[in-house]
Parts: sequence; C-alpha cells; structure tokens
Amino acid sequence: MTARVAVITGGANGIGRATCLNFAAKGDKVVVTDFNEEMGRETVDQITANGGVAIYVKTDVSKQEDVELLINKAVETYGRLDIVFNNAGIGAGGMILDQDMEGYYKTIGVNQHGVAFGIMAAGRKMKELGNKGVIINTASVFAT
Repeated sequence: MTARVAVITGGANGIGRATCLNFAAKGDKVVVTDFNEEMGRETVDQITANGGVAIYVKTDVSKQEDVELLINKAVETYGRLDIVFNNAGIGAGGMILDQDMEGYYKTIGVNQHGVAFGIMAAGRKMKELGNKGVIINTASVFAT
C-alpha cells in the first residue's frame, strides 16, 4: 500500500502535533504546517527521529495564497494529496466578549477563513489529481 500524504495545519503543538505524530506512526507522509517555525520543525524532528517521513512548511492560514502554496508544496514533494486536517486555530485576546476588533479579525482570519481556504485549495487539488481524499476540520468556541 502506498503511504498516504497528510497535510496538518497547526502542527506545531497540541492536537496538531499529536495528529502529525499519529499519522507518521501509521506510515503516512506528513506535511507539518504552522506559523511557528521553531515548534513546527520540532514536530518534524520528532517524526523523523522515530523513522517517519515529514516536511515543514511555514504557513499563515489566514492568507489564501499561503494555503495554496502549502497544498502545491505537498503535492510537489510527495506526488499526491490524501488528507488535509484544517486544525490551526487561535484565541487572540481571550474570550470573544473581551476582544478588540483587531483580535477579532485576526481570530476570524485564522479560525474561519483559514478553514475555508484549506477546503478550497485541497478540494480543488484533489479534484485536479482525480483522487478521493479526506478533508477534516476542527473548530472551537472562537470559530463563530
């Protein structure tokens, strides 16, 4: 069986890192992406230290062009795209009732637009490649 290729946003820590490690342990090729380069590379180092295959791609999911580049890099590197986990999320400025407008727009940019950009880029690429894939999205209290 050919190893699947999984792109995981927010892969530098928490649920994202745990998911990256889990996919890699199952033999999948992982594209770790996050805006935090140091911690994202730590995730890759943990994967490769355990015999897995992974790359890191710095991405700001609130920017559509970054997400497009991410998906293209995954396919350019591994030749396919099977799984995209739109997991990146932030809580800028605490609870929504306490946020200023800058924090609100930043939160919406990552938590909502980032997911939409991931769905669009991955869905289009999967369709272009003619393969069926899986797109997984997570949300939090800050998603709406």
